[in-house]
Amino acid sequence: METIAQRKYKENPDRVFAVLLEVLAKKDFEIKRSEPSIRLVEISTSMSLLSFGESFEIIVGGTENDSVVRVKSKSRIRWNITSQTEEKTKEILNLIENRLN
Repeated sequence: METIAQRKYKENPDRVFAVLLEVLAKKDFEIKRSEPSIRLVEISTSMSLLSFGESFEIIVGGTENDSVVRVKSKSRIRWNITSQTEEKTKEILNLIENRLN
């Protein structure tokens, strides 16, 4: 199952992208790919006893002082019923918001 969420911030997109990278580095996410020129990052979570892990694509867009962070997440394996994509997506967005405030 795929989860898509987005959140708006009254901040410069470059600053939001920098904060995103900062909070991801402090958490249990593995950065697979980072493209700062287009503000894109792909991350994943590792396998656990209850899950095969999740994959995330995060894009930061916007204008000078308005940003939109869009997170698309999915289970690594389609039938992974214990996947926590929705919870992890909310966690990422909340980490950004908390760091910006």
